[in-house]
Amino acid sequence: MEQPSSKSFYIVTLGCDKNTVDSEKLAHALCSAGYEQTSEPGGADAIIINTCAFIDPAKDESVEMVVNSLEYKKGDSEKKIVVAGCLGERYAKELLEELPGIDLVTGANNFMDVPKLLGQVFEGGLPGKAITKPELANQQNFTGRIISTPSHYAYIKISEGCDKNCAFCIIPQLKGKQVSRTIEDILQEAESLADSGVVELILVAQDTASYGADIYGRLALVDLLARLEQVGGISWIRVMYAYPDNITVELLEMMANSTKVLSYIDMPLQHASGKVLARMGRPTSYEGMKTLIEKARGLMPGIAIRSGFIVGFPGEDDEDVDCLVSFLEEMRLSKVGVFIYSQEEGTLAAGFLEQVPEGVKEQRMARAMLAQEEVSSSILSGFVGSKLDVLIDEEGQDGYYVARSYMDAPDIDGVVYVYTNLKLKAGDFCTVTITDSMEHDLIAELE
Repeated sequence: MEQPSSKSFYIVTLGCDKNTVDSEKLAHALCSAGYEQTSEPGGADAIIINTCAFIDPAKDESVEMVVNSLEYKKGDSEKKIVVAGCLGERYAKELLEELPGIDLVTGANNFMDVPKLLGQVFEGGLPGKAITKPELANQQNFTGRIISTPSHYAYIKISEGCDKNCAFCIIPQLKGKQVSRTIEDILQEAESLADSGVVELILVAQDTASYGADIYGRLALVDLLARLEQVGGISWIRVMYAYPDNITVELLEMMANSTKVLSYIDMPLQHASGKVLARMGRPTSYEGMKTLIEKARGLMPGIAIRSGFIVGFPGEDDEDVDCLVSFLEEMRLSKVGVFIYSQEEGTLAAGFLEQVPEGVKEQRMARAMLAQEEVSSSILSGFVGSKLDVLIDEEGQDGYYVARSYMDAPDIDGVVYVYTNLKLKAGDFCTVTITDSMEHDLIAELE
């Protein structure tokens, strides 16, 4: 039985933007079932924590949020606490044993079951029960979302799960094998988002480049992008999380010829040393990645390439870090994140010998980031005096607007601070002149 409309809920979203999509779809499903969404946890009848369990810091943050949410039950014993997502998938039994105030634990792939299960919890039918479905990807047809990002951009998840077997990653065990959504279903969602005022679509998945292989028998990202280009109202399409081994010349050519798909791609490379890449289970090499990047730049001279790298992987030595730093200096990627390896139980790498001490990991991260900061500053300084099209995200406090160029994904990349006397609003596009640069951001004027 579904819960009557007198009950309210509050959602906390932790982790990646794929979790953001799940929370937005869950919010819509709950509202459709008669619940009311609130903006404050204290007044909600149910607090739902959409958790992350990818690495230790994410697990710690998720547990801390659950503990903090349980504090609300001290003043209201009828309040329900729901732990959803990857932490629930991975540690359902432990959560219920160690934090008995939790009313419901659900897994990473059954978000759409929450409205029904929560109704049963309110009726007293599921006291502290764990409901997980690790073998199923939650790929129900699109039914709606309540956008939590600014209304002019939205993430759109094109597949769930992953077929990769990276030695450091727990995701395939939590999410299962890749399950792609159909092009038609994604198109329906994109059209709905466009109708609501979204002008930028950001495609996300565990690996967007492998989209469609499971349901169409071939890589189908090019086909999907070609269809999304036809959606009226959408001006920008941004591709995130495209693993390099599935980035084809066809995809790069399509991006180069598109008026909507941005000259921006996020390709997680993870390292540059052949030895470390082999131990990670990554089917790439320094020269292979270099060739791919050069090919992309040949087709799109101004392409912004973002990537992430892991330092401190078991067996990594100073020569491997030298290789990584040389790669960063030579390839001059536009945007880079460097992360410390986390020894995750259940992964192949957790059992590797030669684990790197934490202090050494931190030193190596600092060294890599310093190299990239010099690259970033140099790249951005080259834009001074040029013009860029930007998308306004919000109005600042001191006579400027915060915007993004094609080079900037929300939250993880830089911004463009636009100074103007004109009145603008979030979602506006305008052409600005770059007047100055910083380490990660640009300053511009609009006359």
